[in-house]
Amino acid sequence: MRNTGLSLGAAIALTLLISGCSAAGPESDPTASSASDLSYDDRQQQLAQCLRDSGYPDVEIQPDGGIGIGLPKEQTAPFAEASEACSEQLGFNNLEVTDDDLDAMYAAGIEGAKCLKDEGFSVSDAPSLETYKDSDSEDRWNPWFEVPTEQAASALEACPQPML
Repeated sequence: MRNTGLSLGAAIALTLLISGCSAAGPESDPTASSASDLSYDDRQQQLAQCLRDSGYPDVEIQPDGGIGIGLPKEQTAPFAEASEACSEQLGFNNLEVTDDDLDAMYAAGIEGAKCLKDEGFSVSDAPSLETYKDSDSEDRWNPWFEVPTEQAASALEACPQPML
């Protein structure tokens, strides 16, 4: 059984960052900070702990700040479901995307496109930053989404998609 490195960015990047809606804070404790008040590192730590508590003890924070885990292919779908459940539970879905977030996402996309091209994957050139920022969240350029589904695991292994 082959283990595949899975970047959480592939599993939930759209739900965490690209949605562009306001975040609702934790409803059980009105004095708690909302998810949007937490730093990226704090959100990553909370998400990693939730995933560990959900039966994935090997979840690690990667050097790029993303969350990674080695999984057999048959466990990637259940892991993606757990990721989505943790994101929802922690209030990380629908976080507001700032201009700084968009700048960071764009820069990561440029770096990712270069890596993907260097690895032999065919991806489009980046639009201008202005065009990128003006795009609707569901239509926003993302070079990893241009890789054919059957090659996605190898693309993510070669060029992990950062979760910003």
